[in-house]
Amino acid sequence: MIASVRNQLCLSRSLVVARRSWERQVGNPAPSGVRRGMSGIIAQLGTPARPVRVRGKSVGRSKGATVEKAKRYKVVYKTKVKPEKATPIV
Repeated sequence: MIASVRNQLCLSRSLVVARRSWERQVGNPAPSGVRRGMSGIIAQLGTPARPVRVRGKSVGRSKGATVEKAKRYKVVYKTKVKPEKATPIV
């Protein structure tokens, strides 16, 4: 799997224009530069997924609605474990 990813990076070198201002302009970019530029290539290719449907804003809580406080319950404490008495060694 790693080899196929490496091959994709090498094959897409000529498609990527991902230089940073401080990088030298020498030949094809290294695999790390290609990896940085892959987002642009993927954006150009598109996706098989459907476009997002706009759902609009939710109605929300109606004006004047009162919100009841949550029901409070008593705290349940664990019972203390009494230590067992040591049996005398005879």
